[in-house]
Amino acid sequence: MGKIALTAYEEQQLEKQEYLILPLPGANGANGALYHNPITGQEFENLPTDPRALDLYLKVKGWRLGPAPAELKEAWLAGEDSRKAADDKMVETYKKNQPLPVEEIPGFNEAVAAATEKAVAQVLKSLGIEPPSESGLTSSTERPE
Repeated sequence: MGKIALTAYEEQQLEKQEYLILPLPGANGANGALYHNPITGQEFENLPTDPRALDLYLKVKGWRLGPAPAELKEAWLAGEDSRKAADDKMVETYKKNQPLPVEEIPGFNEAVAAATEKAVAQVLKSLGIEPPSESGLTSSTERPE
């Protein structure tokens, strides 16, 4: 029977303790696997293989482990353009039915600027201050003496 080879570090650990716990190679199994839908041929790469995931993918969704058969995979790949076109049409329809964000409404920023200017003028008038007119304003580099 073969002897288990230990590294120098593992031998030191074994001398300090009377036992050494080492994981067995391959004992954890695969962390991820390739599944495929047996009806459409769509493949799903690197999905988990834990018991809960196996139950979900194999029993609930009806998928199979491993790559899809060649003819199913070719059929899936051939339909990529039609699925992309249908998806683009759905997105376009969604965008048409959604209201524009407030910032994208034409003239919104100008209307806000005008309303803000009027509101500031009203507040200044209520305080007894005459708001400056645009012609009476000085540039930021010129200061009145």
